[in-house]
Amino acid sequence: GDFNNLLNSLNLDESWRQIFGKNMDKRQRDVELILRFLALFYDSKSYDKPMKDFLSTFMKTHQHAKAQVLSGYKQVFVGVVGKVVKCLGSKPFHVRTGLNAAVFDSVLVAFAENLSKVPPDVKSRYEVLKKDPNYEKRTRSATTDKEAVDERLKIARRILFG
Repeated sequence: GDFNNLLNSLNLDESWRQIFGKNMDKRQRDVELILRFLALFYDSKSYDKPMKDFLSTFMKTHQHAKAQVLSGYKQVFVGVVGKVVKCLGSKPFHVRTGLNAAVFDSVLVAFAENLSKVPPDVKSRYEVLKKDPNYEKRTRSATTDKEAVDERLKIARRILFG
């Protein structure tokens, strides 16, 4: 469907490739992360685990979305990944081993909510965030528990943009 085409085209975005890594993921983890961002940005209130089901539901609901809705998604995603690369550099979510999806989803959603008011010291705030013990706990294990998703997003908002 159109939504699928959108995800595949966003996956080619230059800033996104700097965040994820140059090579396309054979198991489509890159596409899934884009979906994860969109679903949590637009619909985190209805999040419940398992993450897979939450993403499938979001996908199903939006597979025949109107062109203007899709173009809104595109605008948000392209805007946020561009801003993140500008502020945090490339591969900012490669924490510990490889890309950490929990750090990625919370920081990206917080950025998307505050795109017009990113503080000049956001990069050093991000370093503080990564060292925050409560945040670290919620990006290390049981990361798809509802409480972990809600809490890490709260902490990211507060430390990066509060």
